Amino acid sequence: MIETQQAVKVDGKVVDCATEIKKVCAACGYDLTPEEIQADTCADCGAPLNLSQSITIHATSVPAFAITFGQ
Repeated sequence: MIETQQAVKVDGKVVDCATEIKKVCAACGYDLTPEEIQADTCADCGAPLNLSQSITIHATSVPAFAITFGQ
């Protein structure tokens, strides 16, 4: 299951970066649905459910700044 959160802007400035959280079974790596996360066992391997999370943070880029001098 992947949970996404969009970046939050206040007054035109980014306050909170966008994130993605992927939740899988720690035993077998099976991608779980929200309903399967509520269960006590993995729907794929049957092991007691223990979640593994992978978090991706999308950092805001800084605008490029360049100075060009005349010749």
